[in-house]
Amino acid sequence: MITKKTPRNKGTIAKLLATEDIFVVYKQMETAYFDSKKRELGLPIWNDEDMTADISDLMTCHEIGHALIYSPRFWNIDYDGDGALDREYVPGYDGDCNEGDALRYYGPNAMAAWHSMGGSGGVPLEPYNQHKPASGCTHLDNSVFPEDINGAYLNGIEVFGLSSVALGMLEDSGYTVDYNNAIESEVNLTAVQPATN
Repeated sequence: MITKKTPRNKGTIAKLLATEDIFVVYKQMETAYFDSKKRELGLPIWNDEDMTADISDLMTCHEIGHALIYSPRFWNIDYDGDGALDREYVPGYDGDCNEGDALRYYGPNAMAAWHSMGGSGGVPLEPYNQHKPASGCTHLDNSVFPEDINGAYLNGIEVFGLSSVALGMLEDSGYTVDYNNAIESEVNLTAVQPATN
């Protein structure tokens, strides 16, 4: 259900996107989404205490992240259409996150950033969660990166980092990045689960 009411704490970024041919809608729902085909950003209607302008901006930036890189269509690509993947940053991931999945991202720039933080192997992605299945496999693991803008949940935090890992994922996807602009945040290496890919 789309509402005609515009929340009082509408974020600055959502207002700017509305001027860029992005349709911003507010709905009664748990979380935000971005539909790149419809060019639609959906933001939830929460009470004013829960949906501050900062939270609205953070959700908007997070959803833009999905439009830019946090999607299997950017991670696993068959450029020439021959049926073989030319780039496979999340081996075995076809867009469906299944029970038991604890996938890793293996793009070279994000992995280098992850290893510089003390991690090993691929970058941990959010495991499958039966209560929020759409969040699994398309976010950084919230237990490992609890304050990263590309984590799965807000966790009551209003200030998030844009880690060098997230910037590495952008660079892996072909964007030019400046690692001097990284906003590093907490990394919990003890929360890393064994990889399933």
